[in-house]
Amino acid sequence: MQHLFLMEFFGRGQSGRSYAVTERVRLFKNLNKDVKLVTFDYNPQYEEIWREAAPDVMAHHVNMMDYFEVEAVAGGVRVERLHDARQVTIVDKVFNQHDELVGEIYYGLDNKSVSRRGAILYNRDGSERMRLLYVQNKVTQVLLWDGGMLHVLSFEAMVKYFLDKLTAEEPSIMYADVLEETMTQAYGSVENAEVKVAYIHADHHVAHHQILVGFRNLLRAKKFDWIVTGTQTQAIDLRTEWGAQTVDIAPASVTVPDAVTDLADRRAMSVVVVTRFDRIKRVEDMIAAVVKAHKQNRDINLQLYGTVSDQAYYTQLQQQIADAHATGYITFNGATTDAIGTFATGQVTIFTSRTEGFGRTILESEAAGTPVISYDIDYGPRAIIGKAGKLVADGDVNALANAIVMALADKRWREKASEAGREQAREYDAEHVQAKWLDLITKLEATHENHVD
Repeated sequence: MQHLFLMEFFGRGQSGRSYAVTERVRLFKNLNKDVKLVTFDYNPQYEEIWREAAPDVMAHHVNMMDYFEVEAVAGGVRVERLHDARQVTIVDKVFNQHDELVGEIYYGLDNKSVSRRGAILYNRDGSERMRLLYVQNKVTQVLLWDGGMLHVLSFEAMVKYFLDKLTAEEPSIMYADVLEETMTQAYGSVENAEVKVAYIHADHHVAHHQILVGFRNLLRAKKFDWIVTGTQTQAIDLRTEWGAQTVDIAPASVTVPDAVTDLADRRAMSVVVVTRFDRIKRVEDMIAAVVKAHKQNRDINLQLYGTVSDQAYYTQLQQQIADAHATGYITFNGATTDAIGTFATGQVTIFTSRTEGFGRTILESEAAGTPVISYDIDYGPRAIIGKAGKLVADGDVNALANAIVMALADKRWREKASEAGREQAREYDAEHVQAKWLDLITKLEATHENHVD
């Protein structure tokens, strides 16, 4: 029985989706399951990216292009980039380890931004293997030579064609990390999978009766046998509203250290945040709240850590701090590879996402014994903060600022919240998450055995 985790793309600098899927692949491998990460988009550097993310599970990655023996993916090791007179990229020529041309990617300008227009991928004998046509960087048509026949397909139809082939080779359980509606439809249409499981993140179902359109269609079609959610509340809501067969399993586990720095030994009056600088995180609200809190207590400071996914937004945040004359107490500190250790330098953290897939940084803060002050949004914060922090009304910057001031003034509350947070985080350690997956796997494999009987 092979367990296939499907993901549209997998790359550097992504959100928690890549992290979570990588962890699931590793967890299934630890359970001695035949597990594979399955990706679909064309990227000559995919193996390099996957080796960086998960070197211990590299052999368990199957890319659709690689499956069809497209040399530009399987063997592409050198890219020669050609530019026009304005230094705009017009062609990437991809060569394999034998320095043979195995792919060409053609570019054009869309609203002054460089985007792919087409790609031709070659066999080693020079014959054409595949042609991809793009509109605004999205593949709209594929011409594939397979088994001596030319197949003209939409990208989603090619995904289904590929998955039907892959699942026909041996009994398969598919786990779709759903994102795009058209891709989800392709996953749901696969005929050979024994069981189909969809993972819906919390931000794909934003409060009662308000699921995003694509996932409403997913649930209405009932093409997936199980829906996995991050929290129990969401699982109950989906089961109640849609009659779906659901189970709640955290998208990622957290390691709780045996000991952390005592609050008394950390930076005084410090709010520490580890995030991705993206508009969905509403970092501007964090800054505005700390500026307000600082007016009540001049020792309050904000330490920001994280990667930049939106440079224009990051520049906007820098300007916001400068305009508020807050550069002396609000600081950007770059990315960190040790989130728990970083959280353990502060007295509290704040969480202001517009929506959230789960809120892994909440767990990391709790593991560090750092209380969490968060907007009250479905489903992550409400489900996993509990006594480890405070919830304030979504979008209420004044309430957030007041909560910061009160938390930093109340040492006893912080100590209790710190202890409660570490206890709460232990419920999401690797052992607990693995046990939940094992319970589901047992049910899924029993379904296959029943089919065989």
